Amino acid sequence: MTKLLGLGEAVSEIKDGSFITFSGMELNRAPMALVYGMVRQGRKGLRTVSIPNPFPTDVLIKHGCIKSAIFGFNGFSCEDGFIIPSNWRKAVERGIIEWKETDMLEIIAALKAGASGEKFAEISGFAGTDYLKFNRYEKSGENIRVPALTPDFALIHAQYADSDGNVLIEDPLIDRLIASASKKVIVSAEKIVEKIKEPTLEKENVDFLVHCPNGASPTACFGFYDYGISGIRSHFGIKPKEHLEKSQDEKKSVDDMIVALAGLIGEGDSAATGVASPLPMIAAMFAKASKKRFDYFNCGSGAINPVLREPAYSSVTIKAIREKEKFMELPEVWDYAVKGKIDIMFFGAVQIAGNGDVNMTCIGGYKRPKVKLPGPAGAVTLRNMCKNAVIITARHTKQTFVEKVDFVTSSTEKDTIVVTNLGVLKLGKRPEILSVFSHSSVEEMIKNTGFLVKSSNAKRLPAISDYDASLLDAIDPNNMRYKLF
Repeated sequence: MTKLLGLGEAVSEIKDGSFITFSGMELNRAPMALVYGMVRQGRKGLRTVSIPNPFPTDVLIKHGCIKSAIFGFNGFSCEDGFIIPSNWRKAVERGIIEWKETDMLEIIAALKAGASGEKFAEISGFAGTDYLKFNRYEKSGENIRVPALTPDFALIHAQYADSDGNVLIEDPLIDRLIASASKKVIVSAEKIVEKIKEPTLEKENVDFLVHCPNGASPTACFGFYDYGISGIRSHFGIKPKEHLEKSQDEKKSVDDMIVALAGLIGEGDSAATGVASPLPMIAAMFAKASKKRFDYFNCGSGAINPVLREPAYSSVTIKAIREKEKFMELPEVWDYAVKGKIDIMFFGAVQIAGNGDVNMTCIGGYKRPKVKLPGPAGAVTLRNMCKNAVIITARHTKQTFVEKVDFVTSSTEKDTIVVTNLGVLKLGKRPEILSVFSHSSVEEMIKNTGFLVKSSNAKRLPAISDYDASLLDAIDPNNMRYKLF
């Protein structure tokens, strides 16, 4: 019996109420043809679990296909800035769907347990977070136990397959895991070739196959096409962002942030960026251009020590996969962190408290938030597993730096370095300003911070040197860095 089916025939295997998961990360290699196929066939009551992969879930929510969703992050960066999917956000804020938000480690560990036939997975790193108040967990000492996840279907888009069902994926970030954890696997492929000698997924692990050129569009497919911004804008109703000319002080603040972030990467370090982190990615490029020797883990794309010829609007970019030293699948990120192999990692924040608590979850109540934020991705656990965690915000205001966050997404007992558009702070038991950028002042930083902060030892940093400015212009000749905010 052939595994090669038509799109509609393959999708018809998915019944109402099925539990499904998807390939892809941010705007990269989502199985969109299969997703749109489910929409056309009017699927209802679907349950989903996904890594930071916003497009499939948002499309299915828009068309009333989803009953419940488990996720760790919903958002992406593109030419129009950072976008939170509108249909997903409304569905959560208005209580249209059932949902559970958690750290990506929980989802990965639960999928691993499902793949190995275990009933539970045990994880650590949630201490101090508000997820312990709202998600139901069974405690096991200082750890928590979570039920295994075994989706009914994994929907995967691949670059190549043969008619027997062997599949070749050139950037298998999460594909092996979701395929092994799921009861059935449906693969759409850009090309059907005569024979795949070294498959990513062997035919025994693939149930149905669809020949589907452009099957990831409008998301990207490495080796074939990048994401299509017009298709992204059309679905989300985004108007093209008008990139107004930045003032000199605004440009200085961006350059100061990049140089400061690069300066935190030590010689011989391993530095990591996650999802939607274009500025830290540029900082890593700058540090490399400065001849600093370190390992750069671009976790969102899976590339270790990528050779980046130009910046991108997101750290999850196929540009990072083109030239790289090694490829790293997503579950390996936590393996590296647990083993102490990540020296520094960069994270974002919407609210930050003086003790270092960070909110990336919601404004207002958790159950029915006034504003749903994108979620933690891997920040809950990775902030504590990595040797050093650095928080980044380009908006140093009292709305960002608050006395108490609305929701504790991530917490740590360690001091936390925060780099802002005005300077650098250390948060923890004794919050203090460490340094002030040349275009700012201690008084401006204090005025825009919503809690008491020590400033007596703050240093004023000089303007970046002509050499550093020339390096920034060399790695970013089109000034993309000024269009990120």
